[in-house]
Amino acid sequence: MLTFVLGFLAELAKETGSWLDRILPAPGVRRALRCWRRSRPFWAGLWAVAGGLELIALPLAPLPLMLKVGIGAMSAIGVGLVLIAGGLFFVFAPAQRMFVSVVTAIASLVSLATTNLGGFGIGCGLGLLGSSMAFGWLPDGPAAGADGADGADGADGADGADGAVPGAVSGRWARTRKHLRARAPDRLRPAPPSP
Repeated sequence: MLTFVLGFLAELAKETGSWLDRILPAPGVRRALRCWRRSRPFWAGLWAVAGGLELIALPLAPLPLMLKVGIGAMSAIGVGLVLIAGGLFFVFAPAQRMFVSVVTAIASLVSLATTNLGGFGIGCGLGLLGSSMAFGWLPDGPAAGADGADGADGADGADGADGAVPGAVSGRWARTRKHLRARAPDRLRPAPPSP
């Protein structure tokens, strides 16, 4: 059910994206923010920070209730701070995401045993979601035509109205395409005609 809702929202965002760009203010600022957000595991950091805030918010109840909680409240604050710091690392230092994602995953799992079942499972789940998203996130590679080696073939299509380079492929596909193109002439060269 959750995947259906997320898929529906993604399709709705695709359909209304250009309409929203026309009516919302500051399209240049939003475009710059969108590019910045896509260059790092932003959503992973957001989920990790949300899990840490949830772990910290539970023990910060009124004082008589916190006195009854005891040492669990102190460990919840400690683990919550680790998750918040991990989320901030995901957003502001994405190069360190591998090590930090392992640390946040371990802290999330530790919260199960030390902090009211990980904030009743919510803080632990959000921390694990954020750390796994950061661990699996890969940055986009350079654009295909950026170094001039792949931009020579303009025969793939006509010029688009959006200013895109025809036939340009970005990320991992560009590297794979270059690799195959470099190896293809040796293997796919037709055999000489026999006499």
